[in-house]
Amino acid sequence: MTPKEVAERANVSLSLVYALLHSGKLKGMRIGCRGRGKWLVDPADYDAFIATCKLGDLPEPDTQPFHFLK
Repeated sequence: MTPKEVAERANVSLSLVYALLHSGKLKGMRIGCRGRGKWLVDPADYDAFIATCKLGDLPEPDTQPFHFLK
C-alpha cells in the first residue's frame, strides 16, 4: 500500500502517515535512495499497527465531571 492508500484507509492525513513511517511506529519499506523514492506499507504491517491503537475498556464516566470550588 502507498502512504496515500494508508491515509485514505485510516481516514487520517498523509502527513500523519509519513510521521508514523519516519518514527518507525508504522513499519514500511523505502524503495529508492538519497531522499528519493517511494514508501510502501505491507497490509499485514498496517493491520498490526491498527491493532496496537485499540483502547481498552474505558472507565465509567464521572457523574459530576466538573468540581466547583466552594
